Amino acid sequence: MSSPFVPTTDDQAILYINFSSDQQRYFIGTNSGYRVYSIHPYKEVMNRHFPMGGIGLIEQYMNTPVVALVGGGRKPCFQTDRIVLYNDEHSAMLGDLVLMDREIWTVRFNKDLLFVGSCDNTDLNALGVLQIYKFDSNTGDTELQWKYPTAPVHNLWNSLISTATTLSGTTVLAYPTLSQAPPGHPRNAKPKPSPTATKQGEEDIAAGMVYDGKGLVHIVWLTTMRDKRIEAHDSTISNVCLSSDGNKLLTTSWKGTLIRVFDANSGMQLKEFRRGSERATVYSLCFSPTSDFIACSSDKGTIHVFSMGNKNRKSMFSFLSGLSSYAGSEWSFAWYHGQPEAVVCSFGDGPADNHVALVYASGSFLQLPFNKHKGGQMIEA
Repeated sequence: MSSPFVPTTDDQAILYINFSSDQQRYFIGTNSGYRVYSIHPYKEVMNRHFPMGGIGLIEQYMNTPVVALVGGGRKPCFQTDRIVLYNDEHSAMLGDLVLMDREIWTVRFNKDLLFVGSCDNTDLNALGVLQIYKFDSNTGDTELQWKYPTAPVHNLWNSLISTATTLSGTTVLAYPTLSQAPPGHPRNAKPKPSPTATKQGEEDIAAGMVYDGKGLVHIVWLTTMRDKRIEAHDSTISNVCLSSDGNKLLTTSWKGTLIRVFDANSGMQLKEFRRGSERATVYSLCFSPTSDFIACSSDKGTIHVFSMGNKNRKSMFSFLSGLSSYAGSEWSFAWYHGQPEAVVCSFGDGPADNHVALVYASGSFLQLPFNKHKGGQMIEA
C-alpha cells in the first residue's frame, strides 16, 4: 500500500500523520514511537518512545490517554495486522485486536465504537473490509458488531472512512462501497474461498456485489440501520468526509479534480467545487466546524478553501456555463501555495472558522488565517 514517506532507519523519521476526528489534535507516528499535539492551545500532549520499533498508524480515543496503535516502518513495533490499545497515562497495554494476515489501513473511534479498515496484505487489488467493534475504553475489550465490504485501498493517506454524531446522538458512517452485480455475474454465485472473509470459513460479505470502478458511497445510520447509497463520481472514491452533525457529505475521486458536497439524508448534490484541471492525489478533505467552509490538500502543494455560500471564484468564461461544466466551475475562495510535499489539513480553531491548520510529512505545523468575507491568498500566521 503506497505512502508518501521514504523508508529510513532514522529513529525520528515520520511514518504517519493525521488529524483527530474533531480536528483539535494531530498525531505523528515515527520509527521509534508516537507524538500527539493539541492545536488550540498548541502543545505536545503525548510523546512515547518505543525502542523496539515504529508506529505506522495512531488514533486517539476522544480526548483521553487511550490510543490505538499499529506497527509500521522497516522495523514495526507491533505486527502490522495487530491493533494495540494502549493507555499512555499508565504506560500500559489495555488489549489488542489481531486481524490475521490483513493490512490495517485505518482505525477510527466514535463514542463507544472502534472502526477498523483492512485488506488482504498479499493482494493489493483485493476488496477492503470495514469492521465495527463495540469498545470499552476502561478494559480495552472489543466485540464485533458489523462488517462491510469496501472498494480496494491503495493509499494510506486517503480518508476512506468518516464518522459523525447527529444532534440526536446517532452515529453516522460513510465509506466507499461496491456496485450491485448484474444478473448472471460470477459475484452472484458465492465464490470459494471468499475474498472478503477475514478468516477461513467466514461468509462472503460481498456476495452479489462487484467493484467496477464507480464512485459509490454508502452512508449508514448505525443506531437505526437506515442507509443511503450515493453515486458521487464516475471513478473510484479517494476521500470521504461527513460534516460534524452528519448532515453533509464531502467526496473526491482518484482524479482529484472535483470536490462534491451532498445532502447525506436525501443524496442530493448541493455543490461542486473545482480543485484544479490536472489530476492530483488529494491527501485530506474536511468541513469547518460550522460546515460553512471546506478545506482540501493535495500533492500539488496548494491548500484550497471553498465557501458553501456564493463567495467562490468563477471562471472568466462562466458565461459559457450552459455549454461547458468546466466554464461554470466554482474555484477556491481562499488558497495557499505551499511546498509540493504530502500535507494534511484541518480547521483547528473551533467555531471561529477562519484558520486552516497544516501538518506536513516533515512534521512542520502551520496555521493559515483567512478572511471569511473576502478570501484571497492565505499567509502564514
